[in-house]
Amino acid sequence: MTSLSKPKFKQLSVRYILLFMLFMFFFINLNFISNKSLVSGIILVFVTLMSVPSSIQGFKVIFKDINIFLLLFFYWCLFTSFWSEYPLETLLRVIIIFIPSFIIIILVSNEKQKIKLFIKLARVFVICFSILAGIGLLLRIFGNILYINGQRIEVITLGPISISQQLLGIPPFFRITSLTDNPNTLAMWMAFSLTLCVFLYYVGKLSFKLFFFNFILQLSALLLTISRAGIATAIISLLLIYLMTKRRKIIYIIFILLVSIILISIIMSNKNLLILSNYSQLRLSTDLNSRQDAWMPLVEYISNNPFLGTGFGVSFEAILQKKGLEIAAHNVYLIIFSETGLLGGSIFLLFWIYSIIISLFLYKNSRSFRLSKEEHFSVLVCFAFLVALLFHQFFEGKIMRLDFMHFIWIYLISHVSSLYRFKKVAIKDKENKTYSSHYRFKHQWSKDGSLQVIFKN
Repeated sequence: MTSLSKPKFKQLSVRYILLFMLFMFFFINLNFISNKSLVSGIILVFVTLMSVPSSIQGFKVIFKDINIFLLLFFYWCLFTSFWSEYPLETLLRVIIIFIPSFIIIILVSNEKQKIKLFIKLARVFVICFSILAGIGLLLRIFGNILYINGQRIEVITLGPISISQQLLGIPPFFRITSLTDNPNTLAMWMAFSLTLCVFLYYVGKLSFKLFFFNFILQLSALLLTISRAGIATAIISLLLIYLMTKRRKIIYIIFILLVSIILISIIMSNKNLLILSNYSQLRLSTDLNSRQDAWMPLVEYISNNPFLGTGFGVSFEAILQKKGLEIAAHNVYLIIFSETGLLGGSIFLLFWIYSIIISLFLYKNSRSFRLSKEEHFSVLVCFAFLVALLFHQFFEGKIMRLDFMHFIWIYLISHVSSLYRFKKVAIKDKENKTYSSHYRFKHQWSKDGSLQVIFKN
C-alpha cells in the first residue's frame, strides 16, 4: 500500500481546496440555490478552516508585487464603513468578498505546479459549462413552455425529476438561461469556457473531436442567449488569442463554426423573418436596456461626492433604491467609484490594468522566463480574457461582487502574478548557482587589517 509523503499530500490538498472553492462559488450561482448569502457564508467558513495551514505559510504573498494594490483596496473598503449609511452591511460585504479572494491568492502562490492546476481547472469548467449549455439547448428544443408567477418557464419532466429554465425575450426568439439566473450570466460563462476550449486544444489536452463538440455546443448556447456583451466578450478574447499567436487553423475552425450556426439559425427561422427583423433592431441596437436609468444616479452621486463614496457594496441601497429604482447598475466602474470614491476606484483599476501589463510582459518574454508551451499559452489566455472583461464589465457588475466570475477574475490575476514571481525567483537562483559553480573564492586578512575576497576561476 502506497502512501503520500507530506509535501506531496500538502500540494494535493492545496490544489483540491482551490478546485473545491471555485466549483462551489460556481454552484451557488445556479438558479436552484435559494439562499445564496447563507450558502456563501457556510462555504466561506468551511474553506477558511481548510485553508488555515496554507494561509499561515503563504500569508506574506499578499504584501508582494501586484497584490499590494488589492490589499490597499481592501483597507480602503474597510474604511468606507466608517462614513457609510450602512456600516454593518459594508463591513460584512468587504469580508465576504475579500477573504475568499486572499485565500485564492495564497493557495495559487503555494501551488508549485501552477500549470497543472490551470489545466485541471480548465478541464473541470469546460465540462461544467458544456453540461449547462447542453441543458439549455435540450430545454429549448424539447421543453414545454409554462407561465408561472408571470414568468415564462421551459420545463422537461422525467419521472420525479423536473428541469427548467427561465425564458426571456420575444417569441419565438427566446433568450435561454439554462440553470443560471439570467442569459447574461450564461453568456459570460460560455465566453470564458470557449477561451478555455481553445487553450486545451492548443496545448494538446483536448482532441479535435472533443474540442469541436464542446465548442459548437457552447457557441450555440452563447448565441441563443442573445447577449450582446457576452458575445462581444467571446469575440474579443478569441480575436486577441488569434492576433497574438496567429494560429490560423484555430481561428478558421472558429469562424466556420460561427458562420454555420448563424446560417442554420436563419434557415430555421425563415418563417418568422419579420419578427426576427423587429427583434434584431432591439438586440443589435445600441440601446442599453434601461441601464442608463441606473447609471445616471450613480454618475450624479460621483460628481457630488467624488472622494469618499457611499460605502463598499451598498450603492444599490444607498443610491438606486432612494431614487425608486429596483434594477442593478450593470457597470462595475460606476459601482466601484460611487462606493469607494476616486481613490478606491483608481486603486481598483490599477490592480486590474497592472495585471494585464504583467501578463503581456510575461507572454512577450516567455523565452527569458523559460515558460513551457502550456505556461506560455495559459498566460495568453489570462491576458485575453482580462482585457475582454474590461469591456464586458462596462455593461455588467460581476467583479467585486459575490459572483463566480469575480473569483475567476481573481484566479486569473493570481495565476499570472504568481507565475511571474515564481519564474523570476527560479531564474535568479539558477544564475546564482551558475555563477558560484564557475567561481571559487576565499577570504583572507590583509596586512592593514582589511578583509579581502580572492576569486579563483
